[in-house]
This record gives sequence, C-alpha cells and structure tokens, in this order.
Amino acid sequence: METAHIVPQGLALQGISVIREDIPYIQQLLNTIQELQIPIDLNPEIHEEVPLVVVDPEVIQFD
Repeated sequence: METAHIVPQGLALQGISVIREDIPYIQQLLNTIQELQIPIDLNPEIHEEVPLVVVDPEVIQFD
C-alpha cells in the first residue's frame, strides 16, 4: 500500500495538521492493520466460533 501521499491528504481532509516526522509511524501502523486484516478476510466467520477456554480447577475452587 503506497501511503506516502495518502496519509497527508487523508489527515488534511479531516482537518488534522500534518507532522512530517510522524508520517512513517502512521504508515507503519496502517500497514500493520492491513496485515492483521488478512486472516479476518480469509475467514470472516471467525467471530462465530466459540473459543476454547481451559480453566484450572484450583482457580475455580478458590475463587
């Protein structure tokens, strides 16, 4: 994703001042979000699966 020009334009459209030194960090954050979105896109029903939880019996006993 080419965000070198998109980030400043997007911030300017929302009325947010652009700090040039922050653009690489914002780009990295956007790239991370995009990478983490891939498994969700590949398996959109993942939120419907019930997670498996293993509970230590002692935790329940002394809770």
